[in-house]
Amino acid sequence: MNFTLFVVYSLLSLSLIIVVGYLVYAHHKILLGLTIIFTLAIVISFSVNSNFSLNEWMGLSKKIALIPLGLAVVYGFSLLNSSLREANIKLFSIIMNVSMLGNILMMMFIPPDGSYRNIVGKITCTLLVIWVLQEMKKRDWQTVKFEDGFFLFNASPLPWILSHSLYRMILVSLPIFDSFKYVLLEPLSLSFMYIFYRAHQRKFAVYYYFGMAESVVVPTLAVTGWFLDLPVFNFLETSNFVLFSNFQLDLAFIPVQVLVCCFALYSISRNYRQVLVKSSRLN
Repeated sequence: MNFTLFVVYSLLSLSLIIVVGYLVYAHHKILLGLTIIFTLAIVISFSVNSNFSLNEWMGLSKKIALIPLGLAVVYGFSLLNSSLREANIKLFSIIMNVSMLGNILMMMFIPPDGSYRNIVGKITCTLLVIWVLQEMKKRDWQTVKFEDGFFLFNASPLPWILSHSLYRMILVSLPIFDSFKYVLLEPLSLSFMYIFYRAHQRKFAVYYYFGMAESVVVPTLAVTGWFLDLPVFNFLETSNFVLFSNFQLDLAFIPVQVLVCCFALYSISRNYRQVLVKSSRLN
């Protein structure tokens, strides 16, 4: 890992995320325009510079899912007048649920790389999806609301968020990822969740703001990573220096993955028991 590149990337990421966080809070129209511009730039760059490999197509698909289909859709919807927004909030909730599940399930298609944590990660991913589906079902799939300009998502309780953070932290250690680009992902996502929670004067539980934090942090990091891949930054190329081998990372991370799996299974079974108890009372 090139230390200079890491510093440049970190500073650029922090700067952009602060700007995007402010735009999310105060200027949705400007933010929507910027997402359209960056999407066009990413697609043009891909068509000109890509070798059209599977990994590159997956990278483009992820960026499209995060930026125009994620960030732009969320804050474009918020620009609708209140009556139109209320009339379509149920449909929008379904769209956001599908988008969230799709973004998680996309990681199931990471190709084999010789690591065991890739295999265990797919199991973890499946369990996290089942868990969050249960949470969505509890709320009759109506998981989204807007209040005072804040995007609120109520189907990811704090234990799920922390489990997902551990899962994703390990996921980005896989060889397919430029791991240094994602070092800031979990700290920033959790930090902005709390920042938005405080900015909204703690009107809802802190986990309601996770969706808003993710909609800011993840697309912005994706744009920053794309930006530093442009030819103008070739002088900051990473070296082939690797801190740990795949085997060492497996030894370190698989126990954590197993713990996350066990906790997810416990949460799934607890939710299932609650459904059975509720059904028995109704009968």
